[in-house]
Amino acid sequence: MDVDASQGYGLVGRSEIYSPPLAPSNSSSRSNKSTAKETGDLNTQISKEDELNALIRENIRASNRTTHAVRAFVRFLFIQLSATTLAGFIFGIASSQDSPNSGLIFLAVVIWLVGVVWSSQAGWSELEKSNVPGA
Repeated sequence: MDVDASQGYGLVGRSEIYSPPLAPSNSSSRSNKSTAKETGDLNTQISKEDELNALIRENIRASNRTTHAVRAFVRFLFIQLSATTLAGFIFGIASSQDSPNSGLIFLAVVIWLVGVVWSSQAGWSELEKSNVPGA
């Protein structure tokens, strides 16, 4: 049994090694027109590759802008939720006593206000990174 055939290559009865045909050499019988045409085709191919690379770069920039917009929303909510939860917890402890502790209530209000300012600043900072250039 042929080893290549058993591996699914379909080379039953062939012992020679396959080699792809060689590219035609640039002989003197070829005209300058065909050489110019091939050079033009190569330039066209290169310009298409450059255009594709530019489109890929623009796609990456757009994806980054979208990521920053989502991060702005998530950071704002996360910071706001964390500050509100901590302030609510402290406020709950302070107001559950027989005589409310005004120092803890003040601390809860300060934590909540700092959280609002911090989350707003973080959200706007990320939103600025998501601005479309030239818009």
